[in-house]
Amino acid sequence: MPPAVSHWTPDAKLRAGRTYFEPGGGINIARALRRLGERARALWLCSGTDGQRLGALLDAEGIEHEPVLIADERATGGLS
Repeated sequence: MPPAVSHWTPDAKLRAGRTYFEPGGGINIARALRRLGERARALWLCSGTDGQRLGALLDAEGIEHEPVLIADERATGGLS
């Protein structure tokens, strides 16, 4: 058993208490810089419903961003 696992119950089902927004890579860097009072612009791949949601979340946080529109729904990062 990995050292980080202190207790293992094979028959128990774990449930998440809440979900949260944590995109990866450059978007996280832009968010961190924004929180530090710096200016940054995130350039990211955008498609479909997930792309629209991610854009709205970035707008709500005041993150400057530039979506690159693509046709592949699977390529939008950050939401699952």
